[in-house]
Amino acid sequence: MKKTHFFAFVGGMFVLWMAACESTDLRAVSGIEPSSAVIESSSSAIVEASSSSIVSELSQSSSSVMAVASSSSVMTVASSSSVIVNEVRQSSSSTTRNDPQSSSSSEETSAEILGTCAPESDSIVMTAWATWVFTQTSPEDLTEADGFKFKWIIEGSYQGTASGKGLRIAEGQYPKAGTYEAKLTINGGDTITCSPLTVTVAPITDCECTTDAEMVDVSSGYVLATWRISGCKSILGISKYEWSSDVNPTWVDAAHTFTMEGESVTPTVNVSNDNGSLLEVTCPTVTAISSN
Repeated sequence: MKKTHFFAFVGGMFVLWMAACESTDLRAVSGIEPSSAVIESSSSAIVEASSSSIVSELSQSSSSVMAVASSSSVMTVASSSSVIVNEVRQSSSSTTRNDPQSSSSSEETSAEILGTCAPESDSIVMTAWATWVFTQTSPEDLTEADGFKFKWIIEGSYQGTASGKGLRIAEGQYPKAGTYEAKLTINGGDTITCSPLTVTVAPITDCECTTDAEMVDVSSGYVLATWRISGCKSILGISKYEWSSDVNPTWVDAAHTFTMEGESVTPTVNVSNDNGSLLEVTCPTVTAISSN
C-alpha cells in the first residue's frame, strides 16, 4: 500500500506540475526570452541586416550613380567650359582684331594695293646701280602700304633680293650685260613684273691718239715717228691696248720707222676693259716726205 500511495502521490504531483507548466512561461522564469521574441529578434536582425545591406548596396549603387552623374556632369561642364573658353578666346581674338590698332592691321591685310613697277632708268652700264621703283596708283593714301612687306626679286643682280615694310624702292648691280626684269610681291599677294632693264657693257670713252708730227723728212735718212693714246676712261678701268701691226707698240705708245718718201702710216688701237668693252681708236696719219 505504501508503494501504491507513493506512486499515486508522485503521479499527482506530475499532473499538477504539467498543469502549472501550461500556465507558466518557464522561459520567463528561467530568464530565457520567448521563442517568438527570438524569432522576431532574429527576423528583425535579419531584416535589419538585409536593410542595412540593401541600404548599403543602394547607397553604394546610389553613390556610383551619383559619381557617374557627377563625372558625366564634370565632363559635360569641362567640355562646355572648354568650348566656352575657345569661343571666348576666339571672341577675345576677334575683339583684338576689332581693336582700332589691330583693326588697322586687319584692314591692311585685306587692302588692295595697285601700282606699276619700272627701273628708274631703262638702260645702265654693267656694275652701275639700277634703281627699281614701285609707283602706287591705288588707294590714293600712299601710307596704306607702309606696314606691308615688300619682297623684291632682282634677277641677274649681285644682290638678288630685297625686302622690308613699305620698301617701294630696291637697287641692284649687274655683273653681265643683258636684259633683266625685277619682280615684286606685296604681303604675299600677286607677283608684279616690272618693265625691263637693259644692261650694257661699261663703255670706254674719251680716248685720244696723238702724234708729234704728221709729216717726217726722210731726205737725210730714216725717221722715227711715234703715236700715243691717252685720256681713255672706263668705270672698270682699261685692261688692254692692242695696236695695229704697222707700228711697234709699248703699251700706250707706238712707233714706226720711215725710210722712203711717200710712205704713209695710219695706225689703229683697240682699247678694252675687263667686261669686254672694246673701242677702236684711229690715230693720225703720218707721211714721209723728202725736202731734196
